Amino acid sequence: MIVAVLLVVPAVLIVTGGRSAASSSTVTLLAGSASVARGGGAFRPAVDGELVTAGDRVQTAAASHAVITFFDGSTLELEPDTTVTVEEL
Repeated sequence: MIVAVLLVVPAVLIVTGGRSAASSSTVTLLAGSASVARGGGAFRPAVDGELVTAGDRVQTAAASHAVITFFDGSTLELEPDTTVTVEEL
C-alpha cells in the first residue's frame, strides 16, 4: 500500500501541475504599473511574474508597459492605458 501511494501521489502532482502550466500565462512589468482582475473581480496591483488564466483582465496605467507571455511562448505587449481580457488559453 505504501509503495502504491509513493507512486500515485507524485504522478498526480505531475499531471495536475502540467495542466496549470498549460492553462496560465505570465505578466511581466516593463515600466510603470499594471493591475490584474480575476474574472469579474476588482483590479488590484499586479506583481511582476504573476500568473494569469482565462477570464482574468490585465490593465496598464498611464506611461506603463507590460507583456503577457503565453504558455506557448507567444507574447502580447500592452501599451499605456490598455485593458485586455484573457478569454482563452
